[in-house]
Amino acid sequence: MTERLNSLGIDVKLKTVVGDDESRLEEAIRDALRRSEIIISTGGLDPPKTTLPARYLRGCSNGIWCSMTRILERLRTRFARRNMPMPEINSRQALVMEGAEILANRNGTAPGMMIQEGKCTVVILPGPPREMRPMFDEGDRTCPQTACRGSRHPAQEIQHFRPDRIAHR
Repeated sequence: MTERLNSLGIDVKLKTVVGDDESRLEEAIRDALRRSEIIISTGGLDPPKTTLPARYLRGCSNGIWCSMTRILERLRTRFARRNMPMPEINSRQALVMEGAEILANRNGTAPGMMIQEGKCTVVILPGPPREMRPMFDEGDRTCPQTACRGSRHPAQEIQHFRPDRIAHR
């Protein structure tokens, strides 16, 4: 992500990696909201974890959150095509902040979001790389780098992951 942002002229000043510790994740998001104009956050790798950045943004924000029926229906349809009932935990992936731009995820279940939170543009992407990378690299209007295009301001990335799932290349 940093390389891609740099290629767009965005100077990434800080990257923060936070594990599954809820209080640290909320603290990282609060700090980022105070000091940054652009935040790009990726979720965890498991369905319960993919919504953690959004969940903690809810705790740090005064915005109104609601469940989007069309996202919930898309999730149910995706599971039905596989002849599987949708696990209830996946319904969290339909929670969005009112006014957020929803970013389609063609490779998984958790959509992304782009939200203006005060002076800060927040982009939330799913954690699995096979889902997050195409969403980030797409060239269309809803691509997260749209939030950064033309900006000369520093960006911050918050990556959330499970330490036991890191692979070294």
